[in-house]
Amino acid sequence: MSNYSTVGSIFGSSVETFPHNFNTALEKFYKHPFKIEKCQEFEYKKYAHLFNTPTLLGVEIEVENLPGEIPCPEFWTSSKDGSLRNNGREFKSYPLSPEQAFLAVDVLLKLLSKNSRIPDFSWRTSIHFHLNVRDLKEEELKNLALTSIVIEPVLFQIAGLDREQSNFCTPLARSIAIPLFRKYFNKEINLKEFHKKWDQGQGTHKYSSINFSRLNDLGTVEYRHLGGTNDTKVLFQWMALLLSIFEYSVKTASENLKNLLYSLESPEDFLHFVDSVFKGLDISVSKETIESMKIAVSKIKEIFITLPNFKFSGNSSAADYAQTIKEKHPKNK
Repeated sequence: MSNYSTVGSIFGSSVETFPHNFNTALEKFYKHPFKIEKCQEFEYKKYAHLFNTPTLLGVEIEVENLPGEIPCPEFWTSSKDGSLRNNGREFKSYPLSPEQAFLAVDVLLKLLSKNSRIPDFSWRTSIHFHLNVRDLKEEELKNLALTSIVIEPVLFQIAGLDREQSNFCTPLARSIAIPLFRKYFNKEINLKEFHKKWDQGQGTHKYSSINFSRLNDLGTVEYRHLGGTNDTKVLFQWMALLLSIFEYSVKTASENLKNLLYSLESPEDFLHFVDSVFKGLDISVSKETIESMKIAVSKIKEIFITLPNFKFSGNSSAADYAQTIKEKHPKNK
């Protein structure tokens, strides 16, 4: 199986896109009886440099305390979720272009706010994002995995460090997925075998912060970091972060990325890497986040280890990572 094969060709999956005209479906909710206020261009077009990112974006939003069935734009589906309370529901979007995804999120959150009961985005709720990777070559998918592992502490810093300790959002660098990645990257197993072992729980499971279990059917990589929120600005920023990770991954040559990640040492190195990934976004990074990124880099090095029983020195173990988390959360020691 060639590294030039795409994910879609390997799994034989196809994308189910929205079958109608998106703009027509959207305009319905700007008119009577809904009269949803249109999203102002300045609110989302500051991310216009990411609208041509070569992927589709799917969004899953969990909400509690809803009055029952509510009118839902055609590019969203709604279903009851037994893990949520007070008529909790999950809203799932069709795979949408980046610009459509921004507008779809905006109209849904405004629609929810017009209900007779105030929607509750409690600690039980979360928001998941699916990046379509069907058209990626295997080397590009590997780039996405490597970039995501190292940049993930920044995502947790923004999402809230409470998510870092959630049983439903286990960081990859703290999980036992690294040996599975090592087998895949070192060609001991192919992509289908990697997915099968992932799906069976050999290495991680669907509650990892970054989830590869839907490669075979949805053709996506899922990002589960963000907790429930009705703050449109937060969701817009989050989608921009993920699109930036995707774009950086597909534009960077694999060998260059590997060499770059191996060379990250000083705080300045990591800050420059963050700026390179999130180009055009204003992202501040704490000292604690840089330390977590250093541990993630040590995990990247473990992926490329081929000698038996060989270990890198330094903070490379899951125990070290867990200790770092405890130091960031003294109340949870």
